[in-house]
This record gives sequence, C-alpha cells and structure tokens, in this order.
Amino acid sequence: LLQNCVALNSSFSAVESDKCSVGAGTVMEHCRLSGSFSIGSNCLVSGIRGKWNCPLKIPNHFVCQIVKLQENWTDILGLPKGDKHESYVCIYHNIDDAIKKHSTCYGVSFQHLFLKSDLNSSDLWDDEKQQLLWNAKINPIFQDGYLDWSIFSWIENMTTPNSSVDESSKASLDKWKTHQRIALAQLRSVADASFEFSYRVDCQSIFKMSEKIQYVLLMRRNEELNTDIAMFDKNALTLTWKALDNTIIHSIKNGSIDICSQAFMLTSTLLTNLSEVINMDKSAEIVFNRRDFITDLKSATKELQVNDFQKILLYRDRLLSNKPSRSDLLECAEAFEEAACQLTKLCVSTGVSVITKEARPQAGTWVLAEAPARVDLSGGWSDTPPLSYEFGGKVACLAVSVNKKKPLSARCRLVSPGSGILLTTESRNIDTDELVQSDSVHLKTVKDISDYNNPHASCALLKCALLIYGLLPTIDYNKGIENDGSSLQPFVDTFCRLDNVGLEIVSTSKLPKGSGLGSSSILAGCVLACIGKCLGLGFGEDQEDNDSLTKAILLLEQLLTTGGGWQDQVGGLYGGLKLGGLY
Repeated sequence: LLQNCVALNSSFSAVESDKCSVGAGTVMEHCRLSGSFSIGSNCLVSGIRGKWNCPLKIPNHFVCQIVKLQENWTDILGLPKGDKHESYVCIYHNIDDAIKKHSTCYGVSFQHLFLKSDLNSSDLWDDEKQQLLWNAKINPIFQDGYLDWSIFSWIENMTTPNSSVDESSKASLDKWKTHQRIALAQLRSVADASFEFSYRVDCQSIFKMSEKIQYVLLMRRNEELNTDIAMFDKNALTLTWKALDNTIIHSIKNGSIDICSQAFMLTSTLLTNLSEVINMDKSAEIVFNRRDFITDLKSATKELQVNDFQKILLYRDRLLSNKPSRSDLLECAEAFEEAACQLTKLCVSTGVSVITKEARPQAGTWVLAEAPARVDLSGGWSDTPPLSYEFGGKVACLAVSVNKKKPLSARCRLVSPGSGILLTTESRNIDTDELVQSDSVHLKTVKDISDYNNPHASCALLKCALLIYGLLPTIDYNKGIENDGSSLQPFVDTFCRLDNVGLEIVSTSKLPKGSGLGSSSILAGCVLACIGKCLGLGFGEDQEDNDSLTKAILLLEQLLTTGGGWQDQVGGLYGGLKLGGLY
C-alpha cells in the first residue's frame, strides 16, 4: 500500500485492502484514513479524517488538506450564522497551481475551467479586480467531520483533456456551486490552530500507544498501559489490535507464554471497555461461538503453534466485523480472559519434570517432612500469576516457628503387601499435639481420585500431589474419570515400582485454618517432599532442590484450582528472612 510514498504520523484502517491504493511519490501527514480510498501519484495529503459517504478519490498531482475552523469563524468573516456545528474546510487544488497568480486552478487555466464547467468569475471571487487563486472561494466547508467527497468528482472529469461532461459530473458541480466555500486568504484568520495541534498530537499518541503496548509486554516492563483513545478512534483501535496480535504471535514463536497470557488479558480488557460504548441489542444471528472457541483454545494451548493462535484471534475479528452487541462483546471478553488464565496455568506448569531416583527407604518406614510457617512482611500478591509475570513481583518474608515448633508436616510410607492409597489430613493442637480434626479417604478405584480439583473434597491437596508425581498419565485425568470404576492398583504398583503395594500419606497442620501463615502452600511442599523421598522421586537432580519444589507447588495449586503465588512456599521452605523475586 505504501510503496514509494511517505506517510507521516498517519494511520489506516481498511476492511478491504484491495480497495485502497496510494500512488508513488505521494506524501501523507496527520491522516486517519478508514474505508476505501484511492490517492494518486505525487500528491500531498494532510489532516484527512472524519467520515465520508463515498470512497475517497484524489487525482494525481493534487493537494488535499482538512483544517478545523474556529467556533466563531462566521463572525470573523462577517457571514450569517448557521446552526452550531464543528466546521472544517477542505483545501483542494493541483500541486502545480500558483497560489498568488491568476494562472491555473485544478491544473488547468481559468479560461479552460470556465469554458468546460460553465462557472464564471462571480462563482469564485467577490472582488473583480483581484482574481487570484489565493482569494478564490474554491475550498468547501463541511460540518461535524462528515465529508461528502462526491462534491469533488466533477473536477477530475472536467479538467481531463478530451473528456466528456457526464450527468454525474454535472450533479457534482451543482453541489459544489451551492456549497458554502471560502478562500485560502480567509482561512488564515479562521483556522483553529490550537485544535489542529492537539489533533496532530493525538495522531502521534496513537502510534506511541501501539508501540508502548508491544514494548511493555515484550520487555516485561512494570508500566501502565492506557488504551482509552482506542475506545473512540477506529484507527487507534485497529493499531491496538495489531500491536496485541503481533505480541501474541511473537511470544508464541519465542515460547514466552507469560507474555502471550498478558496480551490475551489486555485483549479481554479492551473488549470489555468496548462493550461500555456499544448500545446495540443482541442480534438474532450468532456472531460468537463460545463452544468452538474453547475447542480451538484447547488445541492452541496444547500444540503452541502460531497458526492455532491466529485462528483464535479470528474469533474476535469476525465478531467485530459483524456489528456486535454489548453482550456479544462481553462474552468474547470472558472467553479471552479464560484463554489468558489457561496460558498462565500452562506457564506455571512449565519447567517441572519428575526425575526417578534409585535410593529410597524400605517399605514400612515413615518419611517425615516438616516446615515452619511464614510471615509476609511486604509485597504480598505481587507473587501471584499473572501479576508476577507482568510486574516481576518481590516479597519480603520470614520463616517462623510457632511455640518453638514447626507447625506443618507430612509423612509417607510404603505398605507391603498392601493395596490402594490411604490419605489422611489432620489438624492438631500446637501445644498438646492432641488431634482436633481428621479426614481420611482410601483410594481404590480410578474415580476415587476424580475430585482432585475440588478444594473442598476430602484430601484434595494430597490427591493433586500424587497426580503431580505421575500416579495417572495426564491424558487420563484430563479426560474426566469420575465414572471410571476400574482398579487403581495397577497404577499404584507402577507408581511405586513394586507389586501388590499400598501407600499411606498423612498431612498435619498445627495452625488454625485461615491463619494467613501460608499453611496450605507450605503443607503442599511437605507432602511433595515426603512422597518424593519415600518413592525415590524428585523434581531436580538434588532431592533437596527447593527451587524445583517451589515450582511444583505452583503447579499443584493450579491443578487444585486454588491458584496462588510462590511467596507462601518460599517463606516456609527457605529459612530465615529473605526477599523472594521472579526474574
């Protein structure tokens, strides 16, 4: 579109790019072009904006500039007052016309123009003595930014050698003659220079906004992104979508899933904001298919291929091209937010792999893992995805004992011979060690573990820990296993690398529920640690690798659907006072 020409501080929004063209040698500045347009070669086009009723067409070698007029322009020029509107003038002439001479107009002599168009000098000048292009009233006034480009269509026809004057050209000329027009000489005193300056700054801010979106997201900068201008400017919105789409595609190509998640979340926010300025009722036609979107999203997040994510973005584009209602936009926004959450979950799950060790205790031996509680000093919530990925959160926290005791623990042992997995969660008094409450479940069939993602289910955290270590293949528990009554024992034997074996896991908390001391996350660390030690499993080369354990707890909490950040486990798994951060 812009080959061999120059565009300065301008934006373009074309639904059908094949209906848009710009000729070689043309310079455009401060324009916001939308819809269909055809701009010839060697033109100077400035300040084109607003709405128009027919395709914009500018012939070769023409100057076209739109300028806002002051509110009291009619008073300044001594003209009758009309209805109160925003008024704009369109300066339109050939690039070779001599402004301060009586030589040519629209690239032809005045004599030729008068002869072919039936215009006369009184149509252009009030003063018979000074008849220059400078004071010729050839620049039409438009109201409220609505430009009727058909008013200029006669010019190309009547200034082309050997062309015949058709009926449409005559109609265009009649419209031009009856339209209010002013001269360049008058424009100097009535142009709204302040408004034009602000408009040009706004044009620049559109580009700055789209560039900033990509910069802040791709560089993971802790900076505010304000997209308000996109709510009320079509070109700004188009550039914003393009910036977000480019960020999504670039991040997928480079494996930066956290950046992709943020771009999806910003897309959701923008769709929600758009719904607030849309007043249309919901149409009978279905313009957004949520079910198909989720299906394609699953494929995209599984394969992480650019083509799949481009397909996801088409759902938004199709919706926006169909004049969506407010409810359509909100439903699409929710779907893109869900996509952002799925990507965050996927991001959290990366970098955690289970490694099998040979060394492990004999069957019947309890393996105990204990940990202190933690106190959050500052920075809470900045550790929680997606905030931590966007802003690089930091949390100052302190590992603390309670009454000189480590209040959180878990223990695990192999039972041989045995069957199934016995899970127990218990709460005990910190001072007396007296049992306050307990809950147990014996996993014997596959469906017994199916409620792992319900935080209120019996021993849900322990079930998730088993799945993190690979008790069941991922494909099995993602299919939905609530009706699978088959025996769990073959999976248990494979998991424990022994035949006819059972497993027993007990988690213990000596903290009040909801104490705010990081009990659930730290307890998850204890459970994972004791299972790993008991079965000879780990998440890194060193079974004492707390970094890998911290990431595994994040994955466990995603599986449990409670989410959460890393500050709780960091606070308890690492001793003393520390500053934890995501880099």
